[in-house]
Amino acid sequence: METVFGQYREICVQTLVHFFAKHWRCEKLDQYGNRCVNLAICHDKGHQNETGKVFEAEGKYFSSFHENQAQQRNNFLSNIQSRLVSFLELKKQVNMREDTEEDEEKMVAELHRDHTLQKYTDIWGTGSSHTTCFSCLYFVPVHNLCCGHIICERCLVNHSEAISGGRREITVCPLCCNVDDPWPVPWIITSKPPTAGLRILSLDG
Repeated sequence: METVFGQYREICVQTLVHFFAKHWRCEKLDQYGNRCVNLAICHDKGHQNETGKVFEAEGKYFSSFHENQAQQRNNFLSNIQSRLVSFLELKKQVNMREDTEEDEEKMVAELHRDHTLQKYTDIWGTGSSHTTCFSCLYFVPVHNLCCGHIICERCLVNHSEAISGGRREITVCPLCCNVDDPWPVPWIITSKPPTAGLRILSLDG
């Protein structure tokens, strides 16, 4: 396990450094408790608040990561390694089952929801993207749920049950992760068959 993780250790460290350099705002606060909005790569004006006002012109970029970079890096790598171990254990559970390919994909989707997505429900709330499905981060979302989230066709199939008329019913949103509190009334979605092509109604004359 250590050998496998060692191949990615340097990549993870570079990713962490890149994140704090280009995406993490300076942690310096002004006298009113407002945080500086500047990043490490563009901190030449000193500390500025959200209105653009400079409250310390000569101030240098400050973050808890840069103050104790070695410890932050070790904690980051340790967390990744522990998560990787837990995912490998889940992989063993999948390999031990003798399900069909469709059942196996549904189980993996449920494991992904319960062990990964559940940790981020407070971050995205009811927010959604119209370009990327937040559940899988791969396909384009096309199905609106009653909670306000939008998921792709594949995630709908993996988290719902088929009913008559090419429809599917879903009671647990993969982004809300409401497994313990499913919707009392299933949300019904008409799903286009995978072999169906695009249809255009044209009225001429």
